[in-house]
Amino acid sequence: MSFIMILVTIGELLANALNCSFVDADDFHPQSNKKKMKKGIPLSDEDRTPWLKVLRDVVNANLVSGKTVILGCSALQKQYREILSRHAVTGLIGSNAFNHTNNISNII
Repeated sequence: MSFIMILVTIGELLANALNCSFVDADDFHPQSNKKKMKKGIPLSDEDRTPWLKVLRDVVNANLVSGKTVILGCSALQKQYREILSRHAVTGLIGSNAFNHTNNISNII
């Protein structure tokens, strides 16, 4: 099982335990990003920004509806996390809402 699959599984299990939705960020990549990734071409910030904004909007839509949602997204760079948290509907999305899993392989 790959590291990414482990993270998705953890996210799904957590969402199930909390009785909420799990959103896998990879499911929201546009076809152009998927084609690049399939060819092994790294995504640029220009590729990622619209995708991150879509993710932010999906999370915000859930929060506006009164739902709890867990987003599985690497967002490794601070600027990516800032895009996700910018214009948060309820203020619940922010730097404190991010669970950094850089060392999760040591835990698993």
